[in-house]
Amino acid sequence: MKSSRRQVCGWTLAAFAAQLAEGRDAIAAVPEEIGISVPPASTLKLIPEWMEISRTPALGIGLIRKGEPLWERYFASPPEQSPPINEQTLWVAASLGKQAIVYATLRLVAAGQLDLDRPLALYLKTDKPVGPFGEAITARHVLSHTSGLPNWRSSGPLEPSFAPGSRFQYSGEGIYLLSRCIEQITNSGFEYYMQHAVFAPLQMRSSTYLWRADARARVVTGHRGNDVFSNFDFAESLLKRITSSSVPLREWNHERISAALAEQNNGKLPLPADILYPNAAFSLLTTVQDYCRLIARFLVRSGDGLDIDPALLTKARQQIIRINSKLGWALGFGTEQAGGERFLWQWGNNAGAWTDILLLHPESGTAIVIFSNGSNGVRVEERIVQDCSGHTHPLFLWI
Repeated sequence: MKSSRRQVCGWTLAAFAAQLAEGRDAIAAVPEEIGISVPPASTLKLIPEWMEISRTPALGIGLIRKGEPLWERYFASPPEQSPPINEQTLWVAASLGKQAIVYATLRLVAAGQLDLDRPLALYLKTDKPVGPFGEAITARHVLSHTSGLPNWRSSGPLEPSFAPGSRFQYSGEGIYLLSRCIEQITNSGFEYYMQHAVFAPLQMRSSTYLWRADARARVVTGHRGNDVFSNFDFAESLLKRITSSSVPLREWNHERISAALAEQNNGKLPLPADILYPNAAFSLLTTVQDYCRLIARFLVRSGDGLDIDPALLTKARQQIIRINSKLGWALGFGTEQAGGERFLWQWGNNAGAWTDILLLHPESGTAIVIFSNGSNGVRVEERIVQDCSGHTHPLFLWI
């Protein structure tokens, strides 16, 4: 535990410069008052052992301080892997991809193009939520996971099981519904919009909800225990279909992709859970550096025209619904009380083969993201997060 966090340390300028001269990892020794710090040397030494025991082949860690990507480190077990695990590695962000659509949504709200409290059914032309509860679902409900929608429906129309706003129920389908509304608002396919409105401006040059021509050479393969798992064939084939067509990427929205898939399935329209890519709820591929650039926007203002409106950022951090005595959900983030301090978080688990964690400490402007490609990666992530924050975190008992 970091009992000396709030103590003032008498560092001299010369000593600080000497630390920096030792390399980027020397920043771990720089004292700070509160927040999330770089893993201590003792933790870095243990990570390979934790990975070997938990059967976690690869790990990528990124730290943000004062709104700036500060530090990153990569681990592989065994060390020699193909593709190599480094700053070019593409990670399956899983549910951590939801934070990109949170950013996009808040920016659209600030621009007056989307209303957090307007029923989403009013933005859609097809496959609208049905019933009196369905007609009441808003972006606020979806982002706080209080829409009443299932995580993913297996059949039938989209209908919530309880009154929106009345209680918590995690829903990837709700996030996908919001992405369809963004398509209607911007007259763009979701992938196109995110590339041009989010990824390019934030210099997230490697990120995609769809696929990349170089992805096979960069993406980490998932692992369920000792078993290798991969589900990238669909995304790769869809990208080939899009790029070989005469239809520009901008026009490849939910309806067009659904129709294209129906052609291959005897005319049967797929459900959102069947449309694996692009999917705002779980299909983001990204690098540690790219993702840190996104999360920095939820911590401080840069004044470059790409910030989230301050009032909306404050709302995004405020708990909307209570889950239990320690956890709740805000506007796109989980909330947590740990050691008398307040954190925001998100976790990711795709097919039990990729597990990720994101933890933010807004008061200090610090955050940590950890990507892994193993079903037990979260066990390693929990230990790292605890050592970096100085607290045990109840969220790991819940996810």
